[in-house]
Amino acid sequence: MKALVKEGKYVQLQELTVPVAGAGEVLIRVRAAGLCRTDLLVIQGRLPAIDPLIPGHELAGEVAGIGKGVKGFERGEPVTVHPMLGCGSCAACGRRQPEHCPTVRVLGIEHHGAFGEYLCVPARALWKLPCGLSWQTGAYAEPVAAALGVLRADIKPEQEGAICGHNRIAELTGRILSRHGHQFQHCQAAELMPNSLDYLIETGLSAAELPMLLGALKPGGTLVAKSRHIDSLALPWQMIVRKDIRVQGAYYGDFGEAVALLGAAPELLSGLIGPAFELADWERFLAPDDERGKRFLVLD
Repeated sequence: MKALVKEGKYVQLQELTVPVAGAGEVLIRVRAAGLCRTDLLVIQGRLPAIDPLIPGHELAGEVAGIGKGVKGFERGEPVTVHPMLGCGSCAACGRRQPEHCPTVRVLGIEHHGAFGEYLCVPARALWKLPCGLSWQTGAYAEPVAAALGVLRADIKPEQEGAICGHNRIAELTGRILSRHGHQFQHCQAAELMPNSLDYLIETGLSAAELPMLLGALKPGGTLVAKSRHIDSLALPWQMIVRKDIRVQGAYYGDFGEAVALLGAAPELLSGLIGPAFELADWERFLAPDDERGKRFLVLD
């Protein structure tokens, strides 16, 4: 099989042996894999990862092999994968929140990922895709699940809110909030008025912007942290205390809900699916871009 492999500081297209599904695992033939900022940070060496590594954590594909003890899947079925590979036996995994598993391994960081023709994952990480979805739409399950995380925050449709940022996750989060009856504005940090919002969802901020975001909240307001900032941020602690501000993380929503939503409303992704690249064109696939639509590897 062919795969993009990061080894040391370099990424190369390599020919590898097709993995074999072990007990409790499923072999997936990857049909589409999305590119996001996390993948680029791994490739740039800014996020620690195993070495060598096949990156990529957003995918759709079909079942190509079934390991011992796995039931409920058949060869050829379309599936996607929750990239947080939990142990399957802890309390968090029992709640179907493997992202909170104390021994979680992340696909494309601590486990070989989706930028290759095949991969093996534990069967418990698989989700069946509705029939008729395009492969790119199916591979969007992970970003949709991430955007659904904001619904677990303490925010209400009748409140005055804003999403700070103009990027894909901001757009996707806004579309999901709109489906749940929220009224909000899209803005940049510099556009915010002091003490004007009940909640604010950040989707990518700098250290200099954090005081602006907190200043824009009314006393008792909520800052929902959505971006996965890799650097430490200094919190304006006095402002948080004096204004009774709640800072709440929003990692993932329910993955099954994300898959069901894509099946029921694929138009949710209108304009968010970008260009497709073959593995042989991997250098263009990984090149910097400012496109609104997500880039995809497509593998026939």
